[in-house]
Amino acid sequence: MLPSTKEQFFLEIEYYNIAIWPLQWMLYALGVWAMILGLRRSAQSDRIISSILAILWLWMGIFYHFALISAINKTAFLFCVMFVLQALLFLHRGVLSDQLSFRAHPNVRGIAGAILLVFALTIYPWLAYLQGRRYPSLPTFGIPCPTTIFTFGLLLWSNRRLPLILLVIPLFWSTVGAASALQLGIHEDIALLISGLLATGLLLKK
Repeated sequence: MLPSTKEQFFLEIEYYNIAIWPLQWMLYALGVWAMILGLRRSAQSDRIISSILAILWLWMGIFYHFALISAINKTAFLFCVMFVLQALLFLHRGVLSDQLSFRAHPNVRGIAGAILLVFALTIYPWLAYLQGRRYPSLPTFGIPCPTTIFTFGLLLWSNRRLPLILLVIPLFWSTVGAASALQLGIHEDIALLISGLLATGLLLKK
């Protein structure tokens, strides 16, 4: 589901960033807002966080897999469907049915979730920067790898029993996406696989 070379991949990221500017900042603001709501809970925070997750996954399905990657790899159509389905799951379970609750607690899951959230929003792009990538070819929040890591971070803040169906697509992407990225030498995406295994293990243990 990725281009055949690392250079082609980052060229596609450049096209993506130029095309959606300045919406990267809106996506980043949504991520920060969701993190703040998980730390300072309000009456509607659970539905708002679920809505933000739904928006992010819908965005990745349509504007990344369908509009960008499908032009060079038809497998992206499958991932478009999967990501849109994940968005609908967040919408149904978290917004319409109010089955999801998010709250950061000072325990292993809370700390691990915080680490993944901070990593996705700040450390991930910094690692790409250290490897010589500069905007607009710098991966931004809203593309699948950092945003999936971010999703795992929020799921670790789940305050109720999490429906396991919400883990299936993110975990699948964390293995397939990380494997493809590592083949291209995008080493920071090893964190995608680690986050998927870590979050799934901790949530299943819960």
